[in-house]
Amino acid sequence: MLQKTALIIGALSLISGVFSDDCPSFFNKDDNGNCTIRQCTNGGYLDVSKQICICPSGYLGIHCEAVKTSLPPDNHFKVGGTSFNIININLYTEYWGVSTYANIQKGLEAHFDAYPTGYDNYNLVETRGTPYLDNIDQPQYDSISFNYDNINSNISFSLADLEDTGIYWCYEVAIYENLIQMIQKGGLKNTVITIVTQHPPLAEFHDEARQIAVAFGIRINVLWISDIVFNACSDEQISDFKTFVDITGGLFVQLQAENGDQNNINLISQVLLTHYKPQYVSIQSFPDCTSGQIIPVVADPVVSGPYNFVFLGASANPTIPLFTACHLRQPLRSYDNQLAIFQSPDPTNPDCANLNITTASGGCTGIVFTNAAPASGPLDLAISTTYVENPSIDASRYAIVEGVPFYPALHVESNPTAQITLNSISASFDRSWNPQLQKRSPAAFEWIPSTTIKCDSTKTYSLFLNISVDLTIVQRAVRVACVPVPVITTTTAAATTTEPLASTTTGEASSTTTGEASSTTTGEASSTTTGEASSTTTGEASSTTTGEASSTTTGEASSTTTGEATSVAATTSSASSTVVTSTEMPSSTSQAVCTTQDNSATFLFAYAADFDPTTYGLVSRTIGSYVTANLPTGQTLANVLTDLTTEMDIKYTNVANDFTTNCVTDQPDATLARSEVQASTALQTIQQFLKNANATMRLEGSIIILLVNRLPKNDDDLISGEYDQLTNLNVKIFPIITIRNLVEHSAIASRSGAVFNRIAAQTNGHYIVANDTIGVDVNSDFNKIIANFMKTSYNQNLLFVRNIGSNRFLSLGSSIGTLRIPKSPTESATVPVTITVSLSAVDTNVPQLPRRLLLAILGNSKFNQTKTVQIDFLNPENVTSFANSNYYTTTVNLDAGIENNLILLYDAGPDQNDVLIRMWTPNAIHRSASYVNAKSEPLTPVNKITESTGAALKFTLENQCSSDKTATLLITDCNGEVSAKYDSDQIFNWKDNSTFYQFVPFFCDNQPTPTTCISGAESKYDAQFVSNDFSVTQSFQCRPGNGPTDNCKLKDSNGNYQCSGTSPFMRGPEGSLTDCSGHGHLEYDEPTKLFSCICDPGFSGPSCEIVTCTNQNTDPLAKDNAYHTYTVVVGLEKTNGFLVFDDAKVLFGLPGLNGTVDLPEVWKYQLLTICADGVFDMIYSGSDLGEFQRLFTSPNYELLARTCNTPPSPGVNDLTTIYKEAVKGIGRNVKGIIVYFSEVSSMINVTLDEFIAASQPYQQQFFVYAVDETSMPILPNGERIAKAAMTTGGFLIQSYITDDVKGHLDTQFIPDFLQSSTSIAWYSSDQVDDFTYFTQNNIFAYVITWNVGDNFKINNGVPFRNCQIAGNENVECKIQGPQTVKGNIDRGAFYVAVYLLDDPLIPKVQIISDLDRDSSNAVSTSSSDTRTMLTFNIPEEYDIVANSGDGGVTRNAQRNGCTFDWTAYSVFATQKYTPGLNIAKITLQDASSNTYTRFFPFGTSSAPVCQNGGTPIQSDGSCLCPSGFQGSDCSLVNCSQSSTSNAWSDVCVCNEIDDATCARQFTSIF
Repeated sequence: MLQKTALIIGALSLISGVFSDDCPSFFNKDDNGNCTIRQCTNGGYLDVSKQICICPSGYLGIHCEAVKTSLPPDNHFKVGGTSFNIININLYTEYWGVSTYANIQKGLEAHFDAYPTGYDNYNLVETRGTPYLDNIDQPQYDSISFNYDNINSNISFSLADLEDTGIYWCYEVAIYENLIQMIQKGGLKNTVITIVTQHPPLAEFHDEARQIAVAFGIRINVLWISDIVFNACSDEQISDFKTFVDITGGLFVQLQAENGDQNNINLISQVLLTHYKPQYVSIQSFPDCTSGQIIPVVADPVVSGPYNFVFLGASANPTIPLFTACHLRQPLRSYDNQLAIFQSPDPTNPDCANLNITTASGGCTGIVFTNAAPASGPLDLAISTTYVENPSIDASRYAIVEGVPFYPALHVESNPTAQITLNSISASFDRSWNPQLQKRSPAAFEWIPSTTIKCDSTKTYSLFLNISVDLTIVQRAVRVACVPVPVITTTTAAATTTEPLASTTTGEASSTTTGEASSTTTGEASSTTTGEASSTTTGEASSTTTGEASSTTTGEASSTTTGEATSVAATTSSASSTVVTSTEMPSSTSQAVCTTQDNSATFLFAYAADFDPTTYGLVSRTIGSYVTANLPTGQTLANVLTDLTTEMDIKYTNVANDFTTNCVTDQPDATLARSEVQASTALQTIQQFLKNANATMRLEGSIIILLVNRLPKNDDDLISGEYDQLTNLNVKIFPIITIRNLVEHSAIASRSGAVFNRIAAQTNGHYIVANDTIGVDVNSDFNKIIANFMKTSYNQNLLFVRNIGSNRFLSLGSSIGTLRIPKSPTESATVPVTITVSLSAVDTNVPQLPRRLLLAILGNSKFNQTKTVQIDFLNPENVTSFANSNYYTTTVNLDAGIENNLILLYDAGPDQNDVLIRMWTPNAIHRSASYVNAKSEPLTPVNKITESTGAALKFTLENQCSSDKTATLLITDCNGEVSAKYDSDQIFNWKDNSTFYQFVPFFCDNQPTPTTCISGAESKYDAQFVSNDFSVTQSFQCRPGNGPTDNCKLKDSNGNYQCSGTSPFMRGPEGSLTDCSGHGHLEYDEPTKLFSCICDPGFSGPSCEIVTCTNQNTDPLAKDNAYHTYTVVVGLEKTNGFLVFDDAKVLFGLPGLNGTVDLPEVWKYQLLTICADGVFDMIYSGSDLGEFQRLFTSPNYELLARTCNTPPSPGVNDLTTIYKEAVKGIGRNVKGIIVYFSEVSSMINVTLDEFIAASQPYQQQFFVYAVDETSMPILPNGERIAKAAMTTGGFLIQSYITDDVKGHLDTQFIPDFLQSSTSIAWYSSDQVDDFTYFTQNNIFAYVITWNVGDNFKINNGVPFRNCQIAGNENVECKIQGPQTVKGNIDRGAFYVAVYLLDDPLIPKVQIISDLDRDSSNAVSTSSSDTRTMLTFNIPEEYDIVANSGDGGVTRNAQRNGCTFDWTAYSVFATQKYTPGLNIAKITLQDASSNTYTRFFPFGTSSAPVCQNGGTPIQSDGSCLCPSGFQGSDCSLVNCSQSSTSNAWSDVCVCNEIDDATCARQFTSIF
């Protein structure tokens, strides 16, 4: 074992064979096209007769592949026993061959004499025949054969008489091929094979032999007889053979001696000691031993036999002092002087603890071992090693990859009763590596260090183990198998270099920019990121900018603000913004600013007759100036005096001069006013204005300014229809009163301005109290506020509106909604937004300041904009405010074309005011907006919007401004919340034939819950329309409707009314709209005048219910209904002892079945016991049915099963614990059966919720056999036990045994089940009526009941035949064909299952989270928004139709290009499943309209439980899985292309053992 010799296992595949795409991992098809031929990994090989893999010790995967930790069988490492193995290449030369071979025969005899009963079996393979020269002197080797007669013999052997070499030169023999056959035929593991030869091996099968030897822990010794005269093999011809031996940990010993040379015979005998229970104490290698190297030696406390010191290297020797200290005998040396064996009868001297070894030149290796003497010592310890990527993996690979961190995992065995503890572990190559040890349970390789190791393949490594066996402490050494990373040759024009095979990009191909050069903006160094694909740009220049691009608006001072608060001045913005292009907001081709062509909205100026003339003069001139300068074509102007003794009509005109003249003519005159004690008539003026609305006086978009001098009566108000007109037609009203008049009139009894607060809130106006004192600027606050009204409401669009009730807790900040900013008409980076804020006015005093009023406008990360603008409305530097007024205003520049989140911090003052916020932006585009009856043709405007009709906004812009523009509509309730209902956030895609925007009706609620809105405005909604550079908010009132129709009364989880029925599925309180199934949206089509679904990509059908799978499920196991695992758990207790095993064997031992013939689909069998003390024992876990059957038979199970001395007690066997233990060795991805059998039924217990959570991810049907001796007592917790079993598709079988187990139990039920693909034709936990199930006439079925027995009938009261009946609790009947079963038993409700055997339908079901999923990714949870969604794989000639009696609650839809081609789901939130057992039913229909029902049970838990760091998604029962994982609970791996999942899909296996890149990615994922 020389230092420079690498363990070059080479580029060997961990997987032998090529997989079929339509077979599960590690399976290939047999001659019948079935996926039954297994591929074996980690050096494992196929037992052809049984079609199972023979694996190295401890490798529990059914293909010898990596598996997660699980409970191994007690005999797993003991299989095979000790063996003595020789391969004799009986072709020897004269003289040296003859004489040395004779010495080998004598040495072998001496070894057998020393250990006459030392081995359990003996294996000898020898050659027969000799080569020869043919008649033309060409060598012929076909006469050489290998004799395998002495395999697995129980007696020792002698070597055959010498055969002549035949041809006297160095020729090659098929040693490697026959080495493999010997290992496989003998079932050899963890042993030594000594090859006696004068000839080197043929190179063929070299790699395969090396792999199987290293994997199975087989050390290869070679006794090489050297003869440079007659066969003259050169060093070059045998160098590969030496390397091969060294890799396996064996000894290559060159021999040449005279016959009878005792030293030669002794050397041979000592080499053969490596066969007999070798106990390695130390293994150490060094690159240079010329100056001496230290090897640690720790002898066992009891030494009854010699220790062997094997030194490899040129003339290797210990130092002279150590010769004495270690009591070393004279060495026995090989012929080439490269090996020396020193023996010591007692190396326990402390001075021998560090052995110094020197060589004449070069490196050396020291190996110290002894042979176990179990009776006296040294201890017989068997140590098995594997290497794993993560402590959660039990066994993964037999060798580690150079430079990649792995955990060595170990199993140590001694005598069966010994208590073994691995105290510490260290490494020969790294003295600083001193990890903590952890004991894993359950696990085959139970000991694992806390940190990983790496290896260098040019060195020989070993691990030193400090082990306690009971009270005895010993040291052992194990060798580390290290695989080098393969090298590749890189050729360039200049030179050729050799590099390790490593990829800078993991799993992704990099791509190239094509068409134009790629440029990087300087700012930061460009770097290549390993493991990610570079981006591809075709035909365009690709540029990367480091940092952020700053864009500054021309003409304003700018400062870049990123993620920080920015203070804003009252009328200018000091914050610049970054131009952000977003795909989130609608965009269109930029165009010129649209000019106003028409705006026929009405402006009404109403003022009290006794209003102060001076203030009126200022105000009227201000208003007159605005309308004169900004009067659009078609604008109607109106004025009127209010509070007159005799009311006058409103005057209307379209001429600005006429309007200003009217305002002069009709100026206030106190002599015409009503008495001061009379109330204001402002409300009557509003009502008159509404009545006057006609074709020439357009109401929509109108503005009313009311100069109020007195307050209305406290019970005055508008009626709901009038509020509907005002709100729905976007009429904005601004009442304003002077402080003086408010104080004067508030003292009058029965007067209140509260109605003005309500009107302002519901019409998006403001009710203002202000001072009309004229200042030095010859102006007043009153007039300034009027000017602000005209600047905003008259000239600008209402961008945003929010009314916030004083009862809303905002002192710490709360979201008040989303603000969408349109693009700039001038293509500027920002848009100016004027914000006006008022506090609701009180009647009793001048407005009081709030404690805090701060608005934060937050950038939205999805637009790559994080700037925050903060506006403190109590800071005069930020805003324009007015003394003793409730009104504030400011203007800010906000980034164009993005969304902002608004946060308000408000702490009300003494008045506890409500807050009214409006935002305005310049835009002069004419529009026409109305809410219409969506069901009318043509669409007609409506004055009233109800919960039943919905709000359907029709919006028209000037033609040159609306063409080719997408628009959005965001609807918020009075709380500022965007409803979870459909159509609260809409996009309208402009079409070539569009002439207006028609939005889908939004079915509002009369009042949101909970509400913190301003009193009286709870039913108001605000809809913000945005189209490119235009935006306006159009509000509406939502009134109560007539209630939903009978078939539309149920809601989905978002509050939408959904209607029962078939496709097209309808929704809405009256079923007026098509439901697009969450995978499309409704759009209005002008030519057809219909709202229809525009489906998302991959979806079609009138309701977008038909999905076309883009990621088809290609897993062959997905639709596989065969049973692949079979687990039997036998409950033991003291009373019945092992008699329970005998009964279990009859029921579950599968006597008479042959695995390859009868159960070719079963991959794994497990046999466990659980004692009444709760301790499990694994009796068998593997793929061999014969071994499973053998261990089910007495006395075999008695040798392995622990005697249970605990008496039975109620409830000690928890089904959840039993299920968890049973599935540890099997996967979530395969179907199987678990049987639990107990003959004391009272021991059985279960908590249903816990059981469901544990069993949900698996496909294991659980059958509980609650059996008692002689009689059948009442089963405690029987309901829970039955339901637990049924959640898995299993059942509870309660019975009793009298004289024969067959008396009341069907012994063929489980064997028939395993040999079939089953489906469920009927399933109920509450059966009270007759039922009928249909199937083909020749199909057999099992009808099983619980809670009813001997009075169970069929076919009009006729008892079943072929039934096993257990009292009145259980029936098991095997019947054929369709049946009608009597269900109205006098006893009441009962449990029943009908299992069909080999049903041609065999639908396979999966639970999915969404319609487009084709792989199971969810479990059934009560927290889901709706009922569990199922998808089915059924034969092509069948369809799924509505279930009888379902009432349209279940929606069925076909799918295209999916493995699972139908879905069944429900959108109704009230119909979702509750925790516990739930049973889904589908009805299939064939071409002849015959129908068949099939049932699918499952357990529903409260919430999903995710593994491997997955995040639960409560709404659909799925998990958001991290990279590398998938499945309903993230427990299944998602392997890269260079790896394949194991059989259970919970570990990825690299295709190549030396693929370092693959290995690295899995050392951190699990």
